[in-house]
Amino acid sequence: MSGVVGQRKIPPDGGYGWVIVFACCLKKFIIIPIIFNFGVVLQESYDETNVSPTEGNQVIVWRHTMEMLLSLFGGPLLQSFTYRKVAMAGCLLASFALLLTATASNFWQLLIYYGIILSIGEAASVPAFDLALNSFFKEKRTRAIGIVTFSAGLGPIVIPLLMSSLLYSYGWRYTVFTLSALSLHCFLASCLLRPIKWYTKVQPALDSGNSSPTQKNANEERQESLICLNTKLLKSNTDPILNKATSCPNIVIIKAQETPLLKPPNTKTSRRRYE
Repeated sequence: MSGVVGQRKIPPDGGYGWVIVFACCLKKFIIIPIIFNFGVVLQESYDETNVSPTEGNQVIVWRHTMEMLLSLFGGPLLQSFTYRKVAMAGCLLASFALLLTATASNFWQLLIYYGIILSIGEAASVPAFDLALNSFFKEKRTRAIGIVTFSAGLGPIVIPLLMSSLLYSYGWRYTVFTLSALSLHCFLASCLLRPIKWYTKVQPALDSGNSSPTQKNANEERQESLICLNTKLLKSNTDPILNKATSCPNIVIIKAQETPLLKPPNTKTSRRRYE
């Protein structure tokens, strides 16, 4: 038997994987600060939409809760479809939800558009990007995740400055319109998530229990040689090293040269000489 039991797929661990890292960085850089700083935009809409601060907090909390609950369906969804299709659909839905939020005029519309529809889009797209990143890397996975995490921390520094300047210049509705167009870049990032099967390297997998004939014969000869050597050493009582070739294969034992013991010096003669 040759010992080949199947094929093992090895990820590229680089190459096009760095394009996947760029796509994940773009996604984290844009969408995370928009979500976590959207409360500033909602504060400007309270007077126009007749929404109280308590209801505004309920919209934000409802969005986080729905995203966490809907993440349970991310695994079965990724098993049914590819992560590229799921990410594209989720990013489009999230951008469309922000577009609808800009047209909201009461509490229930904000709750449905921002609290539910945006949650569905994010719950679908976030696991898809993470799966694509983990699929393309194995040994360099920690480095890739570190780069993506760095971009996720850089976004909350830049995007809030843009949001505050837009709110000051154009008002909350046009600010949300701009954020919707900005989040549409996440759809372009999802288009970069190519299937991993295009870049995997296939290698034959060897069964650890079944080795090749040459390796098996070499292991058997080595074990037989060690057994014969141990038996010869146990049988010899006086001289453990024999002066002839044994019957074991690949083993020849040579008798060691006997060195005469040195006699102790005669202390009496040495004293007389010195005297």
